[in-house]
Amino acid sequence: MLRKPNIVFVTIDTLRYDEANKMHFLRKIASRGILFKEYYANGPATQFSFPSIHTSLPPLWRVKPDKYNGVAIWRRTTLAEVLKRFGYRTIAFVDNPYISSYYGYSKGFDLFIDLQEYWRRIEKKRIWVRSLTGMKQSFNPLRIPERVIKWLMYHRALSAKNVDFASLLIAFIDILQYKILSINPERMPTVRGEDSVRITGHILQRYLRTPLFLWIHIMDAHDNGFGSYAPPLNRLSTLRELYILARILRKVELRTKREDLLNNEILTLLKKLRVLALKYVDLVLAKLFALLEKLISTLGDTILIITSDHGESFLEHGELYHGTILYNELLKVPLILYGAYPDDLDEITGKFSSHMDFGKMVFKILGKNEQKLWEYLNIPSLTANFYSRRAGVFAECWWERKISYAYITKCAKTIVTFYGNNVYTELYDIIKDPNEKVNIADSNPDLLKEHLNILRKHILLEGHIALTKRLHDYLKKGV
Repeated sequence: MLRKPNIVFVTIDTLRYDEANKMHFLRKIASRGILFKEYYANGPATQFSFPSIHTSLPPLWRVKPDKYNGVAIWRRTTLAEVLKRFGYRTIAFVDNPYISSYYGYSKGFDLFIDLQEYWRRIEKKRIWVRSLTGMKQSFNPLRIPERVIKWLMYHRALSAKNVDFASLLIAFIDILQYKILSINPERMPTVRGEDSVRITGHILQRYLRTPLFLWIHIMDAHDNGFGSYAPPLNRLSTLRELYILARILRKVELRTKREDLLNNEILTLLKKLRVLALKYVDLVLAKLFALLEKLISTLGDTILIITSDHGESFLEHGELYHGTILYNELLKVPLILYGAYPDDLDEITGKFSSHMDFGKMVFKILGKNEQKLWEYLNIPSLTANFYSRRAGVFAECWWERKISYAYITKCAKTIVTFYGNNVYTELYDIIKDPNEKVNIADSNPDLLKEHLNILRKHILLEGHIALTKRLHDYLKKGV
């Protein structure tokens, strides 16, 4: 292996650990490389996971989410900056506003391509059509006048399946906008994975140089592909499914507290669409692998790293999609290494690790020790020692008045939630109860107190003094 191998880092939005085994190409790559068995995201959403990947620090280190719930990393040293100092050419292709240059993710990259911006420049006419038909709700030439809808509802009701003709017509128009014009009625679409691969190849042919650190983010699994990958309509067998899909398209951004998303039919169709979206992501990965193999001389001196920013929830704990809770369907993610990695990496595949350990793993690949990582990333020694000695991993999220932290070990998991003036705690035995259904906090006060003290130190190191005091007062009252 070269002293400085190429590192190709692929992140797949919302891919769960248990879903990786269902993807043919990804399973093939994992069987020929290394699959980490206990690897966790440090947050349940993009903005709470990528800060740890790029800086080896907790997501909310000395910062709070802004008004858009984004987390900036401008004040931190990034892994790309360190690799650039080692002589790497650093290139990134991203397609998510929370990991854009606005939040500091372009730091250290020689070339940072926001694929949505790139796509807008080369498809101006198509984007104009999209904005005309989808973005402006008040000016939509495909929207049916209200009086026509009322007339259709009165004269043509399909009561047998509780779907009226007007609703089906609206559903058809929504599908037309989504499939033909490639727009989502709720928001601007992301770039399809196949187009991302094509753009990646176009750019790499001009900028390719070894050693290379290449980061590619794939968005097609996000929201089951809504906004980028369009599920094939011939897989929807009934008009009822067509109608349900239109309802989902209209409400894709809404959370599960809405009764219309708690319907079993909708959940069943969402899971069906999820399978189709994952098959498409698998196809994109195969095409990306073929492209890299062609451009980087059969990948002989290249390490391919594939992971996910976080998982996805399907009402296991009352949430649809992701973002606000810290259960394992959102936190446990796959990490796969393929290619010219060192033999001693096999030793750490079963160890407990998280996105905060990603930089440590890259340094191990480069033959450098952990202390050098802390030094290059400008991480204080007190902080580095605290996280190096921990047997578990941390996760967190901050949504307005609800702030949650979790500490996860191989045997147990503790979650503390600050909501308004209240503090709520949960403790799970993740060996006997891997689905986290039985809260054993009341019957295990000593273990709960031990984990809460660790979380208190973690929150203090992050710089959130007010939260530290609240947790200290809670512990003082007695768990």
